[in-house]
Amino acid sequence: MKKKFLLILMSLMFAATYAQQRIIGGNNTTIDQNPWQISMRGSGTYHILAARNQHICGGSILTPEWILTAAHCITNFNTGNVIGVNEITISAGITQRNDLITGQYRNVAQIIRHPNYNPATQENDVALIRITAPLNYNNDVLPIQLTDSAFDALPGGMARVTGWGNTLDGTATTPSNILQTLDMPIISNNSANNLNTGNVTVSNNMFALRLVNSGVSRGDSGGPATVLKSSQRFLTGCSSWGESPKDNKPTIYTRLFNYRGWISNNLQLPDITGNNLVCNTNSTYTLQNGTGNITWTASGNIQIVSQNNTSAIIRASNASTSGSGWLRATSNNGSTFTERLNVNQVEGQTPMSISIYSSSSNYIDVTINGGSGNSPYDWYVNNSFLRTTTGRTTTFYYTENSIRIEVRNQNTCGTGQVSAFFTGPIPGRYGYYRISPNPASTTITISKESATFGDFKSAEIGNSDVFGYQLIDLNNIEVMNGKGTFNNEKFDLDITALKKGLYILEIVSDKIKETHKIIKE
Repeated sequence: MKKKFLLILMSLMFAATYAQQRIIGGNNTTIDQNPWQISMRGSGTYHILAARNQHICGGSILTPEWILTAAHCITNFNTGNVIGVNEITISAGITQRNDLITGQYRNVAQIIRHPNYNPATQENDVALIRITAPLNYNNDVLPIQLTDSAFDALPGGMARVTGWGNTLDGTATTPSNILQTLDMPIISNNSANNLNTGNVTVSNNMFALRLVNSGVSRGDSGGPATVLKSSQRFLTGCSSWGESPKDNKPTIYTRLFNYRGWISNNLQLPDITGNNLVCNTNSTYTLQNGTGNITWTASGNIQIVSQNNTSAIIRASNASTSGSGWLRATSNNGSTFTERLNVNQVEGQTPMSISIYSSSSNYIDVTINGGSGNSPYDWYVNNSFLRTTTGRTTTFYYTENSIRIEVRNQNTCGTGQVSAFFTGPIPGRYGYYRISPNPASTTITISKESATFGDFKSAEIGNSDVFGYQLIDLNNIEVMNGKGTFNNEKFDLDITALKKGLYILEIVSDKIKETHKIIKE
């Protein structure tokens, strides 16, 4: 039986059985496509002799002076202590791992390991590195914005990983000299724990990626997992650990959203401040800790009223549009910072919709899903006003088999109207014939519904143009019967002779039998 062991994403095959070191199944990429990626190298005084002057781990540029990496990358595996600042150097702006000429190279001034890092459980596997001199931003050296949303690492999404780690699974050292990239699906932590067989649990401070015949390996430790949101990449994970075989087991990353507070307590991150809700009134947003000359841009549902080098005044493009949006500050040095906003709706709010959740007897119960929750609600049935309610449900009498229901209310900002529709067959009512008008005083028209009704096609339930009908009063006495023939899909039934009241109309064709309640006025 193959021995199971964890790899903590380092390029040192002997450093620990937990190291991850290179992307398996990845593709060559260039640093200008991932300009936040750095290489951490062992210096001439690194505590492991064989790793001196070699690539050890990856990391991500947060600001000109700060790098984010994994805690295990800056831990002395012999003592468990944080390594000395003179044991590593940082290389930025390089595509080739061994490039010692064309990049930007810095010594380290400070290393901050998360105080609750636990090498046995891999909890809190995150660290910060401050370099001795700021990086100079260009096309190959740029920061990446730290995630500001827990939704960025949800299962079902895709994350991009990069690194110079091993390209083959196993214990042999097979690092790539060319930076590698790979897009991997995010899977649930439960799925990851079910796939793993070791003693380390994928906790809520982690998230998992998995792609068969691919994966992150030793040498990729500390490197970034990024997601594409609002036309920009956000840093959502830091490469942490994974079981072997690497190309079949999940790859585990530190969930960086959980560490935004700790990171912000140790360094000043660029940030756009302002109200998360954008309405159809002017609001000011300010860039904190930005550098360079700033240009502001926004999504199509947001209007920029005015802007300067530090702030922008914006508003919703119109009163009725609702959804997500963004405001972006772009510096002339190439760095970008985006604030994801909600336009005329609160965060996490889904669009308003209507569901018919009961259709017992001839009464319909309707409920509103999602939306702003602002009342009152105006209800319309078949384009005619029904009533106004303060609650999100309503019940009304209706005998037809299909319906158009509309509900209207104000958006979250109270500046525009939003609406939702339900159009089609009523769930729970099997109907092939439509009766109109109802109520009626002289004539009712029996007509065929569309050729396709729900999961049934007319050919399956009868195409005959001839049908039988019977009218019964509330005393169960037959008052009318006969046969009808459709003319242009319709048949008119004269009910002038009937007394006013409620009747049951039964329609029988070759394969179906329907009953409808009608009202004679």
